[in-house]
Amino acid sequence: MANWMLEALSSRGEVTVLTWDPPDFAEIDAYYGTSLSGKNLKTVTVAPAVRSLLTRAMVPHHLLRVHWLMRRAKQLRPGFRHCFSAFNELDLGPPCLQYIHHPNCPPADWKSPPNPFDSRFITLVWKLYGQVCLRLSGWELSAVQNNLTVSNSRWSGRAYQRLYSSPVHRVIHPPSLGQAPRLTERRNAFLSIGRLSRSKRWPQLVAIIDRVRDLGHDVGLTLVGGRGDDNLLQEMRELKAEGRQWLEIHLDMPRDELDHLIGSHKYGIHGMIEEHYGMAVAELVLGGCLTFVHDSGGQVEIVSQPEARYRSDEDAVEKIHTVLSSEAGQDALAAAQSVIREDITRNGFLKAFHHFLDDLEKGNLEPIDLGDA
Repeated sequence: MANWMLEALSSRGEVTVLTWDPPDFAEIDAYYGTSLSGKNLKTVTVAPAVRSLLTRAMVPHHLLRVHWLMRRAKQLRPGFRHCFSAFNELDLGPPCLQYIHHPNCPPADWKSPPNPFDSRFITLVWKLYGQVCLRLSGWELSAVQNNLTVSNSRWSGRAYQRLYSSPVHRVIHPPSLGQAPRLTERRNAFLSIGRLSRSKRWPQLVAIIDRVRDLGHDVGLTLVGGRGDDNLLQEMRELKAEGRQWLEIHLDMPRDELDHLIGSHKYGIHGMIEEHYGMAVAELVLGGCLTFVHDSGGQVEIVSQPEARYRSDEDAVEKIHTVLSSEAGQDALAAAQSVIREDITRNGFLKAFHHFLDDLEKGNLEPIDLGDA
């Protein structure tokens, strides 16, 4: 997200990038499709000696990094007209733009961050560590609340409003990475993309397709993700070994191969409940897969059709069966899902973000009504 924000901003004027690790813009361009290496971007890094020491010592320092960046941003802020962050809610001094993917944590957790480590010694020093970070950045809740806020979905925006009692000024869907080829011949199979995590509900997706097959539909399921949960991976391999030749599992797949998979599958399915936005869902829809999602979270802003949104595994089986049993129903769903594609492309993001920047320059930004959940 930050990279595409830079793509837009660098076309309008001089941009300084404040970062912890020095960025390799050529590598970023190759992966994300941006053109930042040819732009006039000045880079300012934070605490290079400390960063090198902590990295060599393999000491976890995420919290320190965030607060140190906030401190440096406040020091630099008087020399710049605008300040932008794509890292959720932050106190960067005078009001800035903050892009909310999903709120990092409740305000109370900024003041007293929960200890993520199971260690008696670390528990003793964690509170002191948190206080050092707060002193370093001078974090204040009121500064976060005074920011101009853009969210990746209406659902995420409402979550931010509930936690921070602060308005949202725009919803802009993030740009999809996908460049799936539009193949005319597609496999009669479902594709699901996501990290190897219980939250993505891969075992439940297998059970759903099991039951869809029992209803007479000769469909497969392809699961693509990054390594994360070794126990879950073993469970998935055992499910496949039970005779499910129609189940494929791919890990850490290169981008071009993933794009080809998206373009070669007829259907998509996403298992996560209350996904903040659903980048994987956007890539499936953008690639032309008829996609089914849980009826919750930000993903329903991508897949808005009731016939493709399920409330339970049983509901998923029933709705998939209904759609797969009708060619006309599939054609209608494909037409309905194609409507949003332009909004979830890279060009769609750039257009919406430039519109936001125009309103920012004109002073035309007002809080928006996100409605009820």
